[in-house]
Amino acid sequence: MRKRRTVRSTLFSSYVLLLLPSVLFLTLFAFAYTSDALRNMAVDSLKDVSSAVLESLNVELQKMSNVSTSVTFSGLLRDRVRDHLKMISTGRGRDGTAEYRSASRIVEVMQTVIGPFKPVPQVNYFDLHGTMIGAGVYSQAAPVAASVEEALREFAIGSDSKRFSLPADDPLLSRTSSLYPDKRYISLYRPYYDEFRNLLGVIEVKQFTDVIFGRIPDLSRNTYVVNREGIQLYPFELPTGHEAPTQFAALVEGRAETTRDAESGARQIAILRTSRVSDWQVVVFQNERSLFRPVYRFAILMVVLTGVLLVAAIFAASRFARTLTTPLQRLHDDILQLDWDQVNLAPNVPQPSEVNELELIQRAFLVMQRKLRDSMNEVVEARSHEIQATILAYQSQVDPHFIYNMLATIDALADDGRTEEISLTIERLSSLLRYISSARSPEVTIREEIEYARLYLECTKIRFRENLAYNIAVPAEIEEIRIPKLILQPLVENAIKYGTRVHPPWDVSIIGSYENDRWKLRVSDTGPGFTEEALADFRGEISTRLASPQQPDLSIRGLGLRSIASRLRLYYGPDAHYQIGNTESGAFVEIGGRCGRNG
Repeated sequence: MRKRRTVRSTLFSSYVLLLLPSVLFLTLFAFAYTSDALRNMAVDSLKDVSSAVLESLNVELQKMSNVSTSVTFSGLLRDRVRDHLKMISTGRGRDGTAEYRSASRIVEVMQTVIGPFKPVPQVNYFDLHGTMIGAGVYSQAAPVAASVEEALREFAIGSDSKRFSLPADDPLLSRTSSLYPDKRYISLYRPYYDEFRNLLGVIEVKQFTDVIFGRIPDLSRNTYVVNREGIQLYPFELPTGHEAPTQFAALVEGRAETTRDAESGARQIAILRTSRVSDWQVVVFQNERSLFRPVYRFAILMVVLTGVLLVAAIFAASRFARTLTTPLQRLHDDILQLDWDQVNLAPNVPQPSEVNELELIQRAFLVMQRKLRDSMNEVVEARSHEIQATILAYQSQVDPHFIYNMLATIDALADDGRTEEISLTIERLSSLLRYISSARSPEVTIREEIEYARLYLECTKIRFRENLAYNIAVPAEIEEIRIPKLILQPLVENAIKYGTRVHPPWDVSIIGSYENDRWKLRVSDTGPGFTEEALADFRGEISTRLASPQQPDLSIRGLGLRSIASRLRLYYGPDAHYQIGNTESGAFVEIGGRCGRNG
């Protein structure tokens, strides 16, 4: 069987199916669009930063190159260097004085070439004969280690161009000036030739690393500077001479590439630029996680927003469904409760509804109820005459056996000559018949009904004498309550009829009670009681008669227990009370109803 869905679940699923794809699409679109925009902005920023970093490097390296070029193209310096080399070749500088004078003349010229603003802290000339002559921080001659001189000679012979060194310390300059302790330098080496391409030595121009790389921290902290061999030059806080991170090896000049950090594996956007002054390369990168952090936050925000929208959708679906289901449920309940007792209670004004169509349905249902009420009133009016006639017929019936027994009792009294008792018996029988035949009203008070039952028991006691005893106890607060006429006498008659089937003495009691605006009368006897089969049969039929909202059977079939149930239903409707059962000493029947309620 196909499972049915409620309006609320249908609306909620519709909202969710509409909301989730929309939010998901918008989130993915916004994520993709924002990510692409941020990446493009990051790439543009990296290009700008890399250009600025490279330009700052080129400026400093160009200063070093300009000083180196000025020194190598100085004619005066070239003459002084020739004199110096000639002095060495002829051996005239062995006394030391000539060598000092020669070095001083070279220092003087180099200082003049450097100028008063000193764009570099140190310029050195290596004669490749074991001597270095410096100008700047250290301005005099100094011996050169054989290994250094050999390396310089190989450089000068094997290369016609300049070369920049790795960052390194210079103990000589650190000892010379206390202003530059533990400073690192980068040197620019250039072969020194005369106009005839004869090698005169090597010119070295030194610059502080913090001057060369000084602007990089202000521009970008995610920057590496490497040479063509892939050796790291910056950051110079780290040990120099190490190979740069391998993830930058495959970068293409000027193009943004995605790489992964060698240690953490995090994705990075990197761009590579090459200096026009040197063989150095600048790599500027940006971590994608930090770059896309706003996008991730936006995605999280969208997830939270989706949750909030889902909650709002649940609330909206519930509220909107309630506007539909509440009137429908009310209409459903009204239809289910539409019975004999409720049809006359139908309201004339429909319950307000936020949906116009539902209010129209309610109005149509009320019109139907009014038409049904009118039709039923016509039927009830016709049936009321029939009911009245039936009730009068009920009232007019007296068990013929009772009349026969009373006449037989009178006959027996006459044989005994008990005229006074005969007169009393006839008087009581006349009162009983007068009460039964009276058409004054179908309703009497409990007091009148009790008095009739007392007369009936007195007449019966004349027959059974001391073998029959009776007890009547009714509270005063229920004596004036009006009940159907002759509703109690059949119960007393039934108690006499069946209660005398055992050996005397016999006892009949009528007990009244009042509780929660309801009256009750219980008639009990000391007879054999009901059999289980008879009790089940009586209870089933009586329960059916009391619970049925239809008009009870109006045929006249005596004043037995079943007919009393029908009369109670006619008079009290669903408030009728009827109970039957056994006690330890016999049987009982209890009837009752709501005070002031009649049918």
